[in-house]
Amino acid sequence: MTVAAAPGHAPNVRSLAQNMAWRLPTVIIQRSPPQRRRGDLTKRARRWVGLRHSAAALSVSVLAWLATPISALAVNAYITNSSDGTVSVIDTATYTVIGSPIAVGSGPGGVAVTPDGSTVYIANFRDSTVSVIDTVTNTVIGFPIAVGSGPGGVAATADGSKVYIANFWDNTVSVIDTSTNTVIGSPIPVGSGPFGLAVTPGQQQGLYR
Repeated sequence: MTVAAAPGHAPNVRSLAQNMAWRLPTVIIQRSPPQRRRGDLTKRARRWVGLRHSAAALSVSVLAWLATPISALAVNAYITNSSDGTVSVIDTATYTVIGSPIAVGSGPGGVAVTPDGSTVYIANFRDSTVSVIDTVTNTVIGFPIAVGSGPGGVAATADGSKVYIANFWDNTVSVIDTSTNTVIGSPIPVGSGPFGLAVTPGQQQGLYR
């Protein structure tokens, strides 16, 4: 059983700021006429201070929310059930299973979610394929992708453009183009029995097996 979490979408900071600007109270300070009584001035001052405190509290709340890391915004977890060839989906907010298990290939094991949280790649160990799940509908996209023999480890690049698959039985790594969900070139020969995968972040990406 393997678990992966699909992150939520990052907030559009500029759009959020524009949308909230008109909701924040606007404070205009005017000089009171000499004939105003002291009681009136006190009430106006208290009202102004209250508005400032409300605006400040709301601003702090918004900034704290915007500072929340994307990893903390995960919505669903995807669990591969190797024995029955399915994937279970768990809502991480309620700790409950969503819908029925999703049927994939035989012997699903390795699982990876693309960085934008839109797609899940499942390595089906026994039938040497990779299944692709749309996280919006939690359904399988297209046909299983044929890779090397005994795929296990799965890793997506930081930009989400490629997914690497470690093929245990034929000692290779397959590379999938996520824009077309097709294998790129020939399998890459590596050492004996590759399984775990990790991809370094950034533009100069390296693959570790």
